Amino acid sequence: MKNIQGLSPWLAVAQKRMREFPVGAFVAEDKTKKAVLIEWTIGLLVSDKIAEIKKKLVDLGCPQIVEAECEFLKANPQAVLTDGFLKVCAPHLEKGMDSVDWKACFNTLDTSLRTIYTADIKSFGEEIVKKIENDVIIFVTAKDVITDDLLGFVSGSVTPGSALGDLKIITCVVDEKYHGQEIERLLIGGLLKALPSTLRLFTGVRPTNRRMIKVCESIGFEQVAAIEYDKNHPIDVSSWRLFSYDVMLKDSIL
Repeated sequence: MKNIQGLSPWLAVAQKRMREFPVGAFVAEDKTKKAVLIEWTIGLLVSDKIAEIKKKLVDLGCPQIVEAECEFLKANPQAVLTDGFLKVCAPHLEKGMDSVDWKACFNTLDTSLRTIYTADIKSFGEEIVKKIENDVIIFVTAKDVITDDLLGFVSGSVTPGSALGDLKIITCVVDEKYHGQEIERLLIGGLLKALPSTLRLFTGVRPTNRRMIKVCESIGFEQVAAIEYDKNHPIDVSSWRLFSYDVMLKDSIL
């Protein structure tokens, strides 16, 4: 169902929130009772504002994301043929797994991901921009309240094909020094503060990423076999474990 502006009702809600409360912040405590500043920004994926935020997060995000992707590829080399992100590593696997230079593979993925984080989306071409021009993205960061050091971040999105009330978690990264301090819980709670009308959170985790699977389960996410998603952002369910968090049926994350 579309509203008179051509947007789905849920996307219209997200964009209204974006216009009225584009930024926000609160202070919460981590597992050690240390104060953490949680800040959020809501914007269109193609906006200059979001582009600038992505550039600030690239150095924290890329190494951990790429390491997790390499671990998955080592266990699932066939994914290089079907996974859109991993296809750039196909040349590294041509001579078989025993011959793979994993440092070179890491660097290839790192370069590709840094391009995604830092390039002007508008340069990707009109066809791609047209598919994502209405996508709403939320970035939530966690910082030390005293030093302003970046502890971690999470990103989530609402797109034209999102089911009513759905907020997709795209990426969640926490500095390794702060693993085990429940920063991820604070970040995901920040998503719900940013878009409080959310009914369900969902995400995909590589099956080899045991740490993030444990994090999701500790917060209250439940593994599901399938999930409705935007066809412009397809998910190969054979390459991910899917997790869902029903906001109405769960206690508050924070």
